[in-house]
Amino acid sequence: LKLQKLSSKRIKDILLLLNQFLQDQNINIKMEYPVVQKKNISILTNDEISVIEKDTLQTTDIKKFATLLTLFTGLRIGELCALQWKDIDLERKVIHITKNIVRTKSDESNYLKTETKIDTPKTVTSIRDIPIKDELISYLKAFQKEKNTFLLTEGNFYMPPNKYYYFYRKYFEDLNIVNYKFHTLRHTFATRSLSFGMDIKTLSVILGHTSVKITLDLYVHITEEEKRKQINKIPLFSLQ
Repeated sequence: LKLQKLSSKRIKDILLLLNQFLQDQNINIKMEYPVVQKKNISILTNDEISVIEKDTLQTTDIKKFATLLTLFTGLRIGELCALQWKDIDLERKVIHITKNIVRTKSDESNYLKTETKIDTPKTVTSIRDIPIKDELISYLKAFQKEKNTFLLTEGNFYMPPNKYYYFYRKYFEDLNIVNYKFHTLRHTFATRSLSFGMDIKTLSVILGHTSVKITLDLYVHITEEEKRKQINKIPLFSLQ
């Protein structure tokens, strides 16, 4: 009865996790996943990205700069909030994703009572290394703190995702960029990566997806402009 209340996407996510666990145990079972209706994915415009870049590249507020970092890494908000400086290797130019901040029930007798905590990522593939764009290294070095310091708070305590989301929405309103979920930054990163020629396998690994199919289902259908560009590269010999 409880399963009947779950959405198709939620059921599919559960089955994907189960399948990942079984594969880790060398058990291969063919699963049929429920059909999930594709949603329209919002992404930032080039003008909006330009506004964000101009502001964040001159800010002294790491919370603002983190929006640009997300635009070039595709981090989930829980992963960003869990980042400590020991997870950021500026010499190797890589971010190690090994933890996530999640919200869980804090009282079994009260379903509505919850708390946030640092946990391991929900899938094996979410534990990953993400390269840092070369041009961002010097900016990150200017913010760098002690290794146990959390990136967003510059202290030994993390910022809960809901609190950072509130900051993000207010910051974007100040930039006259409104009505975007934080996940839009991740969608924008993925879409731009494909548009600039990143192969789908590499993108899938960077995003921490459990399979290339998830990446394909989410993003390939919104790169029509790129597909048209590639089609027009094929010559019509009679016009040469």
